[in-house]
Amino acid sequence: MEIRRKNALKPGDATATSQVLNESVGILQTIDAAEKAALKKAGENKNDSRYLYGSGYASIIQGISNGAEGIDVVGASVQMSQDGSVLVGTGLTELGQGSRTVFAQIAAEVLGVPLERVTARLVDTDSVHDSGATVASRATTTGGMAVLKAATEVKDSLLQMAALMFKTEKENIILKEGFAVLVFDDSARIPIADVATAAYWTGFPLMNMAFSRAPDANYDHDTHQGTIYNAYNFGTHYMNIRVEKSTGRVEVLNHTAAHDVGKVINPLGLTGQVEGASLIGFGLAHMEKIEYRGGHIMNANLADYAVPTVMDRLPTEVISVEEANPNGPFGAKGIGEPPVAGAAASFANAVSDAVGFRFRKIPITREDILTAIREKAEKGEQHD
Repeated sequence: MEIRRKNALKPGDATATSQVLNESVGILQTIDAAEKAALKKAGENKNDSRYLYGSGYASIIQGISNGAEGIDVVGASVQMSQDGSVLVGTGLTELGQGSRTVFAQIAAEVLGVPLERVTARLVDTDSVHDSGATVASRATTTGGMAVLKAATEVKDSLLQMAALMFKTEKENIILKEGFAVLVFDDSARIPIADVATAAYWTGFPLMNMAFSRAPDANYDHDTHQGTIYNAYNFGTHYMNIRVEKSTGRVEVLNHTAAHDVGKVINPLGLTGQVEGASLIGFGLAHMEKIEYRGGHIMNANLADYAVPTVMDRLPTEVISVEEANPNGPFGAKGIGEPPVAGAAASFANAVSDAVGFRFRKIPITREDILTAIREKAEKGEQHD
């Protein structure tokens, strides 16, 4: 791990493309967190007549947003009804990753209403600006900022109306728990539904459409130098495995994934994203192999092309590091894709450690592992 610490980026350092990162650089913290967790899990895993044991680390950096591929803009709308309920819309598609829940949480936090009072609807570009593809782990970062901006404008209308009702300045009011509350007297409360109704009939706008645009990239495609992404997700993975000598079968005994996510908005959603992406990385590194013969794909179906299922679920411990991202809502940055590379690389390192052979490509299948074990045995080499 020391070589990773030595080469880890710190605030003020530049990436390989000469982009200087002044903040939200949490890779050292992820290294420390993953190593600490690994030491707690370290057991007496010694090779025996049946199994080979190994462990591996991997540290990753992945850009968030469209980067140098093009302009990154997301549109969002936030509307409060007279009953205090909130409707949120964005131009990004929910793929099952939980972005609608995150958008609802952001609006609820800004407007001081319970989450169950907020509905984040499915994307509809008749009513919300088309915001491009749901890619590049950009939904929470860029999409969340659009929701934050739109909700903030609605909040300002509510504060102005509440100030008239309280006969004070809006700076003396906060929105929380479904009420407009005086800062200096927590018992002085007006239900937000009453404030919204009054605002509606007074003429304060309770609907706003906002746009979030990620900082433009400044990248030279000829020299491959310049500023690319508005934020980077950093992570460190640890994986401990055992390999059955006679079959090449691999069992993941434990797996730790530590990521700098800027700010955790949805803890359960974060855990699901990291677990799911790690499983995809495991499949990439161990299972998903396309077989060619004579220029034709021989396993172009899900019966012969192996993909991970729930039976392959990894025993993943998720650790969050929070180094705030100035370009994300409340400091957050995306987490959807980064664990894929971390899990794949840590798996490859763990298998190489167990077998005593450095595999140079993925997937590392059971056949590859068994071949390496047998070749080593034929040469008379002993496993450590």
